[in-house]
Amino acid sequence: MALDFPSTPTTGQAFVGSNGVAYYYTGSTWRISAASTSYTGPTPIYVTRCTRSSNLSVSNSTDTLVTFDTNTYDDLSAHNLTSNTSRIVVPAGMARVRLTGRTTWASNGTGARWGLIIKNGAGAMVSANSVASWSTPVGAAGNESSHNFDTGWIPCTAGDYFEMWVAHSAGGSLNLLGPNFGAWTGTYFQAEFSSGTLTAPTTLSSPFGRADVVPTLSEFAWVNQGGALATQHNYGVNFYCPGGTTNLIRGLVKAVPASTPYRIRARLRFAFGFKNFLQGGIGWYDGTAVQVTNIASESGQTVHRTRNYTNPTTHSSDPFGIIGAMHTDWYGLYDDGTTRYFQASADGDNWINIFSTPRTTFLTPTHAGFFVVPENSGSPTLDLSMTVMSWEVS
Repeated sequence: MALDFPSTPTTGQAFVGSNGVAYYYTGSTWRISAASTSYTGPTPIYVTRCTRSSNLSVSNSTDTLVTFDTNTYDDLSAHNLTSNTSRIVVPAGMARVRLTGRTTWASNGTGARWGLIIKNGAGAMVSANSVASWSTPVGAAGNESSHNFDTGWIPCTAGDYFEMWVAHSAGGSLNLLGPNFGAWTGTYFQAEFSSGTLTAPTTLSSPFGRADVVPTLSEFAWVNQGGALATQHNYGVNFYCPGGTTNLIRGLVKAVPASTPYRIRARLRFAFGFKNFLQGGIGWYDGTAVQVTNIASESGQTVHRTRNYTNPTTHSSDPFGIIGAMHTDWYGLYDDGTTRYFQASADGDNWINIFSTPRTTFLTPTHAGFFVVPENSGSPTLDLSMTVMSWEVS
C-alpha cells in the first residue's frame, strides 16, 4: 500500500489505509491503531467524466475542439451540457486536478492522429498552454487509431478550464468516435479533483473499546531483568521471559504522577501454558517492594491474584485471589490519594475493583509497570510472553 500525503504528516495524525487498517503517526513512524481513535482522513476525490453520444467529423489537417454532450459523472458540476460544452472547469475549493481520457478514430490507414489538452485556451489551440499532448501514427489499414492520456496530478485554481483538441492527416474528413465501437472504448474526457487538504476528524470504532496508547519501551526501566527480553513493536511492547522454578518477579516500570488522583489503563495479552504458577499483570513498585495483580495459571484454571514481594526475588504474601476468574484485556491501577485499587475492564472505560488497599499499606508507590512471574512447578519448564498494547496515564 503506497502512501501519498499532501504534506509531511504531524504527530498524532492518522488515516485509514486501503487495506481497512487505521494507522497513526508517532512523529517518526506510522503505527497500526487497533482501537477506536480520532483520525484525519485522506483527501476525497471528485470526478467529472464527459463523453459524446455521436461521432465528430474532423476535417483533414484541421485543429478541432471536441465538445461533449453527456456526463457519466459530474460530482461538482464541472462540465456544463448547454454552454461551453468543450470545457471542464475547476470548481471552487479545488487545488489539484488529474486529467485522463481517450481519443478513438474511425478505421483509416493513412496519416497520423494528434491531440492536446489545453488549459485556459480561450477558444484557440495554444500549444504553450498544453498540459498533455500525443501523436499516434496509424498502423495497418482498417485498424482504429486510439490513444490514452494521463497528466498526473497538476496544480490548478478555481475557474481554470481544460479542453481537448484533435487533428489528423488522413487526407479527408475522419470521424472521432463518440460511443463505444465494438470492443473499443469511445472518446472521453475525465477530470479528478482534489482540494489538497485532509478531511475533518472522524471516529473509528474497534472491538477493543478505548483507543490504544501504545507504550514506548524506552520510557520504562527494568526491575530484576534476568534473562527477560522486551521488544518494541508498532502495536505495543512484547515482554518475553524464560521459565524458571523460583517464585520471583520481573518487570518494566516508569514513574507514577507526582500527585493524586491518577489512573493507569493497560491493555495486555498473554501467551503461557496452563501450568502452575505462570503469571503476568500490572502493579506498583517503590524502588524495592512490588505489589502486583496478575492473571495466573493454577491447577489448570485462570486466577486473579494480588501478590506482595518484599523485593523482586522475595515473595511475601498474597492478599487476594479468586480462582476461575474471567480473563479480560484491560487492567487498571487507580490511586485516589487514600486508597489504591487494582481494577479490570471489558473496554478500558468502565471499571470494576478486583482488590483495594490503603494507599501506604505494604508500599508507597513511586513507579508502576507490568510484571511477570515465570515460576514453573516441575518439568517441563515453560516460557511466557506478554504484550502490552496500551499504557495510558490520566
